[in-house]
Amino acid sequence: MPKRRRFTALVVFAVASSLVLAGCGGASTGSNGDDTVDILVLTPLSGPAATLGQTTKDAVEAAVKVVNKEGGILDRDVKVTFEDDRFDPVTAQQVLREALNSDNPPDLVLPGATSRVAVPLMPLLTQKKVLSMTNSGSPLANDPKKFPYGFGLLAPADDYEEPIIKRLSEQGVTKVGAIVSAEESGTIAADAMARQAKEYGVEIAFEKIDAEAVDATSELSRLKRDNPGALIAEGLTSPATLGVVLNSKSKLGWDVETYFGQTNAANGIEKGTEEQIRGNFVQSAAISVRGSDLQQTDDFKTFQTAVDAESATKNYPLFVSALNYSAVLALRAGAEEAGSLDSTKVAKAIESFETAEDIPGWFLTTNPGFSADRHQPVWDPEKDFAVAKLGYPGYDPTSGLFLPEGS
Repeated sequence: MPKRRRFTALVVFAVASSLVLAGCGGASTGSNGDDTVDILVLTPLSGPAATLGQTTKDAVEAAVKVVNKEGGILDRDVKVTFEDDRFDPVTAQQVLREALNSDNPPDLVLPGATSRVAVPLMPLLTQKKVLSMTNSGSPLANDPKKFPYGFGLLAPADDYEEPIIKRLSEQGVTKVGAIVSAEESGTIAADAMARQAKEYGVEIAFEKIDAEAVDATSELSRLKRDNPGALIAEGLTSPATLGVVLNSKSKLGWDVETYFGQTNAANGIEKGTEEQIRGNFVQSAAISVRGSDLQQTDDFKTFQTAVDAESATKNYPLFVSALNYSAVLALRAGAEEAGSLDSTKVAKAIESFETAEDIPGWFLTTNPGFSADRHQPVWDPEKDFAVAKLGYPGYDPTSGLFLPEGS
């Protein structure tokens, strides 16, 4: 069976699919028997991470509109429901349990905007045999043996932290300071950086900062004391938090080369002063850095146009939107390949997607590279990531792209 299906199936095929869905048991997705494909998105629409939640919402809505315009999934329109998880795992669990026990359970769940919420939801999703796609780089959420219906689109933390540590090592930097979020995303990033630092012979010290902190002078002072050759800011969930870090760094008069890491640490850099931004570095998915090869494809341009239509301002780098948008593309490709919304069949189909041609519309990475042992894309360190020296303002909130020096 070819992996790239037409989006408008034959009538006979549609009827057959409907019969299959009608006969599915209650433990699998696709069991609701209605005429739509239902996606549930748990995301913070209030609280300190509300801007991240809105970015998620805009991206999923953009993807749903594109997919429905192209014929939907198995000739069904996609319907999406958004629920505010308040960036709180307990709230998310309550909302998810109600949805899964309802008369119309979802066919796909996007469980939370970060590992903080996603990881605690995985056991319940697995118990109910519900397909899920997370933005978590945590190995706790992306374990095919433990969570066979769970997929993640963000690279594993070691993959996205290596480019920074490797570059610093090649530049002769032997001592690094890092300020990370006190949330789960910061812990995951710190653990990965520590492993990479050991691998490349770099000494690294960490300080944590809360998402609602208004000052980081004490944390940065402790890092400065060791006279590191570079500072890494990573996993800062709220755009305001980066502003706190940059302003505190300026107050200390600390002139140190600074790297803004992939997991949302670059949020809000356009609000920094020229002195705070110019000449420092960003590490990100390549699609978020202006001029990358991945931005030249028609599929990327379709995505960009769709997301622009939902939001004129990008509070987060474009790859954050791309992760959520790509989740809908993966569901469509999996269901079309399986000829069903049964979660077991769709999961097996997604595991077979190795090349970009297998997932119509794919642009996130050079190739998806899923397998039975890996429920995350394979990110090419040379093609899919970028470490770029920034000009000023460093980030364009209209396009969601970082601006390298000279661009």
